[in-house]
Amino acid sequence: LILDTMNSEGGSITNVDHPVHMGDDDEEQLKEQEATESGATPAPPPSKSTNNLTTPTSISFEFVDHFSLKQPSSTIRSRGVTTRIYDVDNNQLQLEQHSEIFQQGGDNDNKHTKNEVKVVTKMKLMGGNNPGLVFLRICYALVALLVAGFTFVFISNVIVMQTMEIPRNFGAAAGASLNVPVLVANILSLPLLIYSMSSLMIFCVIFVGDVWRGHIVLSLLLPARVPRVYLDWYSFILYMLIPMLILCVAAFAGANNTKEITGMACWLCMLISFLIFCALAFYNEVKLCLDLTRCGQNSNLTNFELLKKAVLTTLTQRYCGVEERYFLVKRGGRGELTRSILNDNQPIRKHRSLFCRLKLLSCNPFFLPVNPPARRLSIQELQETVPIVTKQSWSLDKVCCGLRNGLAEFAVNGPDALEERQRKSGIICSILVINLGCLVSCAFLYSAGTFTSAGAIVIVYMLILILIGFPCALSAYRTYQAMTLPQADDEDDNEEPVFQTWTSYTVTKPKEWYCWSRLLVALVLFFLCPAISLFASNLPKAGVLFLFTSIFSAARLNLDAASILREHASPISDMNFCENKSSQRQMISRARAAQVIAKITNSTLYFIAILGFGFMGSYFVYTSGSSAGSGEDFTTQSMRASIRFVDDFFYPPQNNSVLYPSCKLTNNFELPGLENTYAMDYNFLAGIAYETTDVSTYLLDKWFGQTNFSIEEEDFVAQWRRDSGNSLQQVSFKLFSFPSLPGVGILSIRGTETPMDRLFNSQIYLGSVLTQVVRAFMPF
Repeated sequence: LILDTMNSEGGSITNVDHPVHMGDDDEEQLKEQEATESGATPAPPPSKSTNNLTTPTSISFEFVDHFSLKQPSSTIRSRGVTTRIYDVDNNQLQLEQHSEIFQQGGDNDNKHTKNEVKVVTKMKLMGGNNPGLVFLRICYALVALLVAGFTFVFISNVIVMQTMEIPRNFGAAAGASLNVPVLVANILSLPLLIYSMSSLMIFCVIFVGDVWRGHIVLSLLLPARVPRVYLDWYSFILYMLIPMLILCVAAFAGANNTKEITGMACWLCMLISFLIFCALAFYNEVKLCLDLTRCGQNSNLTNFELLKKAVLTTLTQRYCGVEERYFLVKRGGRGELTRSILNDNQPIRKHRSLFCRLKLLSCNPFFLPVNPPARRLSIQELQETVPIVTKQSWSLDKVCCGLRNGLAEFAVNGPDALEERQRKSGIICSILVINLGCLVSCAFLYSAGTFTSAGAIVIVYMLILILIGFPCALSAYRTYQAMTLPQADDEDDNEEPVFQTWTSYTVTKPKEWYCWSRLLVALVLFFLCPAISLFASNLPKAGVLFLFTSIFSAARLNLDAASILREHASPISDMNFCENKSSQRQMISRARAAQVIAKITNSTLYFIAILGFGFMGSYFVYTSGSSAGSGEDFTTQSMRASIRFVDDFFYPPQNNSVLYPSCKLTNNFELPGLENTYAMDYNFLAGIAYETTDVSTYLLDKWFGQTNFSIEEEDFVAQWRRDSGNSLQQVSFKLFSFPSLPGVGILSIRGTETPMDRLFNSQIYLGSVLTQVVRAFMPF
């Protein structure tokens, strides 16, 4: 929210939507502006009248809507009171403004009378929800959450299905041979597949939140010429009218599964809405990149030339070398955009990563130095939404859950500066959370049976601490440094708040041929090879899915609107998206760009989604590798101890004892030709399924007390697998025949025993388990 103050004499006290540079002559005006923003009443400008009486000065305030509001405000004027109405996240913010005139001083002759004009602004926050609206939004959000849950189940099954091909192509399964090209292609397909599935999951999260908030993001993604009333009718018809009509038709038709039919209709309608949302989001991503590239370029460029330029700009910003510089600043009229840097514009400290140092080497033929270094705006700076952390707004969970240096400005001087105990608490809690996370990860892996030895657990703990914990600890330490006030060489008033923040600068840029070469290598390795291998492996469904998702993911990876804005070194507010249009249209266009850049293309949830699905894929790859490395197949016995017999065990006969019903089997379970069929025989044959052929032959003769009483038909089972096309099915079973009982056979199916079994159990049961988890969160 930005206040513009204009007086009637032609002078101005302005805070406009562009940086303002004031000279020495404007010092008095700047003091008036600062007094106005701090809540004090500015002194009226001198009157040009020649009489001794001072007339009231007419002052008007103009509220300028910032695009972070997502939608323009409304204005109501009544009896001298101007009310601005803002709808924010199902709540309503009202700003009421009116002016009051007071007379001060004066003598008996009524001379030297001073009139003071006081502008009063009252801010009120009102809950815009009512019980009916809350209930309706909850129903919509639950159905949207159901769509997101089934999408998560689908994504998990896709990742497991792809990792299942790794052991088969490695030759770990019986009847399969080593296929190195397809194996490598399957492994290379995982990065792009995981990113594709993560993007789909992020779209689900954004869609669920947007349904709860009343389709604010969807209204921005739609063309500006589509009225909001059409979107409301679209929601009513798709979410309520169609499902309720289907409910009435099913009920009057006498259907026994009316609830199931209605639930399926709600799910299908929400799924259609989600697919429309995804299509609009992708379209706006591409369109925004083309529009930003067109700014400052020749308007005669074709769309293909603009697309090529946008891809090159994205790759250049991705591979450039970045240096971090820490500054002490004082905020100007527009916050971080007009801040003044202390210490003679010199940074407090600098930081360059190892890769940045390598890129700066003079012998590096791939990069060129940037002199002078160019400012690189962060996502928050592009949106002009850098938060300020004071001792009142600070909290421990914010520091531990993402309030990192660079994403906020920390007050280190003044009455609201952070306290020492707050700074120390942040770094201590961050270190404890990092170690606790590493310990919980090791405990989970140990309980899952992945690592059982103490040495392996210690190694895994150290790896997690180095790869994940150390970067997080380093970020926490830099945040702690940003909260500490160094010595500032500043002659201004020490009571004025001082903030410490960091700014990124581009110090190197890659050469154009290097960007295109890396793009070509990535497309060949991570797109073409996996796509060809999937179709060559007789997996057309997986190939089509990978081809479809990867095309959109590759486009989203190489078209980043934030990178194009960084190339312009301009925030979103400086971009003119629609010329000769009203300020309201400009505000909506900028709000759309901000939502696409911050929420869709560069969402902070990508790290969590990629980490989660990446861990899932890595776990199955590790399980496949351990199974393949141990040479386990259908006939291999694991490290479990074999069945042992006790020679001197004896049950003495008991007279008049009661026999348990399970001791002897009857009905269809008794073996023909035998007087008694004991349950222990079946239990023993079930355990034999876990043994190798040599061991099972010895145990069968030992158990029944005679040679070849029961025979394992290994060759017959192998021939049946080949003839029926089940040689690659990961199911292990044994068939036992009895020569003394022709036509009698017992099939014993092995359960989970090897890592390969656990891997394929995941494929079989993961979908049903996750579906039950999703079902547990649904009230219907």
